[in-house]
Amino acid sequence: MLGRSIHIYRCGENVWSGKMDAQKKHIELPAPQEPLGHYTIVLSDDRQRVSYPWTVMRLQPDEPYIICDIDFTISATNAIKYMMRKITGLKTIGNSMDVLRRLSGHYRIIYLTGRIERYTKMSRMWLEKNLYPIGPIIARPKDFPLKLADFKTGMLKRVTAISSKGIGIGDLKSDIIAYRQSGIIPIKIKHPFNDYKSTRTDTVFKDDYYLVKSWSGIEELFREKRFFLDKE
Repeated sequence: MLGRSIHIYRCGENVWSGKMDAQKKHIELPAPQEPLGHYTIVLSDDRQRVSYPWTVMRLQPDEPYIICDIDFTISATNAIKYMMRKITGLKTIGNSMDVLRRLSGHYRIIYLTGRIERYTKMSRMWLEKNLYPIGPIIARPKDFPLKLADFKTGMLKRVTAISSKGIGIGDLKSDIIAYRQSGIIPIKIKHPFNDYKSTRTDTVFKDDYYLVKSWSGIEELFREKRFFLDKE
C-alpha cells in the first residue's frame, strides 16, 4: 500500500483522500451515526486501480455479539472454486442464514475468516446474495503467518477490548483455540461427513466448548442458554 493513493467513499461521497507512507499508521474518519457504516476504499497507482468494501461497526461496551467463521461454517467452500476465485457461487450450509438472521435481532454479527483480504469483496457479495445479516468482515492479511489461531486471537483482542460478551462459532480447532484464548464462548460446529443438511440438535459440552452437529443445534443452544440475554 505504501505510495498508493487512497480514496475512501461513503454513500458516494469522498470522506478521505491521501497517500499512504511509512509514518501514516491510522486514518481518522468521521464516526458513522448508525450502528453500521459502509465504505468503499479505492487504491490506485500508475499501474492499477482496485476497490473493496469496508464495513465499520459501532460496538458498544458490554454489547453481546457473535463472531462467525465463514468457510465450512456457513459456506460449503470448494477448494478448487476458492483457488479460482469463484466463491460467489458457493452453496450455503444448512439453515445458517435463517438462524444467523434470527440471532442478529439480539446479537451483533461479525465475520472473522482465514480468507486473505483480497477475497473480502467477493465474500461481501456472497453474504449479500445469500441474505446473511450484514456485519464487518475481518480477513487475514496476505503476508500474515499461516497460523490461523494466532491471527484470529490477535483480531479478537481488539474486539474483546470493547466488549467481552462474545460467542464464537467455527468448525476448526484453531477457531476454538482463538475463542478460548480470547475469553469468549466457543461453539464448534462439526457437520456429519458430507452432510450439510443435518438438523440434529444434540449438543455436547467438552473441553470448555460446545460441540454441535448443525445450525439447528446452534439455534437450540442459543434458545436454551440465552447467552448474555435476560434470563427471564
